[in-house]
Amino acid sequence: MYVDDSKLTVSSTSIAINNILLAKAYKAVDQWLWKAGLAPDQDKRELMHYTQCKKCDDPATHIELTEQDGSISKILVTPSIRWLGIHFDRKLLFNHHIKKILTKAKVALGCIAMLSNMVWGLSHLNLHTLYRTCILSIMTYASAVW
Repeated sequence: MYVDDSKLTVSSTSIAINNILLAKAYKAVDQWLWKAGLAPDQDKRELMHYTQCKKCDDPATHIELTEQDGSISKILVTPSIRWLGIHFDRKLLFNHHIKKILTKAKVALGCIAMLSNMVWGLSHLNLHTLYRTCILSIMTYASAVW
């Protein structure tokens, strides 16, 4: 757990066993949070199965959980998960993360471009500083992870 982000990880020989293990682990975490007077945000829960299996193209689409009030809820499999600013996909490729970060950097670059003008815009030194602090920091965030 990290501030308001947490991650449950299990490993086994099948996705079905993983779902059972994840449901048990989630129940333990949910009980711990309940005793501490806290509750997980139901809308922010995500499920991802990482596998090297080439035949496993259709993982289980959800796991069912029994909530503290007795209701049944589902956590659905998502195509990608963002955790601490890093986008993970099922095959742990960097492509999805690069697309997301590139879009974010293009938006920042567009904002900087509005500040540059031949007549009244920022100086080259200021534009260079903005590029290094805004664009490069976006583009290189979490690059060491990959």
